[in-house]
Amino acid sequence: MSERTRGYPTRRRGVRGRPARRRRPRALVEAWDSGASAWNAARREAYANYLDRPERLVAVTARFNRQKADKDPAQWLPIEAVRCRYVAE
Repeated sequence: MSERTRGYPTRRRGVRGRPARRRRPRALVEAWDSGASAWNAARREAYANYLDRPERLVAVTARFNRQKADKDPAQWLPIEAVRCRYVAE
């Protein structure tokens, strides 16, 4: 059964009835490539923990997550309906 959670493509159940995967809107690799590599360890840990907070995680389909991978917004954007939100997060 398809639906949209927080505007992102998702399913209530993943493959074989397992719960859908929850992912960060931004990959930590992308953050690293975009400047987090210059941060001190405490700031990097705080950022990763911020992204891991339940309200920051988004349930998405495996296809959506594969498309996004560790790309930044200059390399990949989701469908237009959620593009502004994705870039802001």
